[in-house]
Amino acid sequence: FNRAQAHLRFAIQVCKLFLFHSAIAAAFIIVLTGIIECILILGGDPNRLDYDPSYRSSKIPGLSYELKPNFQGIERYGRKLRTNSLGIRSNREFTQEPALNVYRIAIAGDSFTFGHGVEYEHNYPFALEKMLNESDTETRTEIMNYGVTGYNVNKMLITLREKAIRLRPN
Repeated sequence: FNRAQAHLRFAIQVCKLFLFHSAIAAAFIIVLTGIIECILILGGDPNRLDYDPSYRSSKIPGLSYELKPNFQGIERYGRKLRTNSLGIRSNREFTQEPALNVYRIAIAGDSFTFGHGVEYEHNYPFALEKMLNESDTETRTEIMNYGVTGYNVNKMLITLREKAIRLRPN
């Protein structure tokens, strides 16, 4: 009986020690998260216009910056970057109205849509357009890449409403 009590006491002590260390670890994580959050809030989002020549101030309410039209240069990660006259990352221009056999898609997004750090031919809007055009020979698909690094969902919606709709995506 004494041996069973000793094992029980030992198990209880191990559980208490485990709970104590778990509480310490959880408290540390919470405090560290709070410190990081404060640093991010106080530091703010760096102004993209200060360090990236491919952006300009936007006149559209709700958009603090946008891609410069007709920009040709190198982006931060050393990849070639070209925008068309509308400030869309593209190697071509888009007409106001799509041709009769063209299905037009506008994609708004953040750096993943933009293709930050990759050549134009390796971003997913370009790959999707290529795939769709290879699978359907009667209808041509045009995908307009309105992706901008750092945009959130609100800015994406503003971009679709204020910019993309003008080119009449389907």
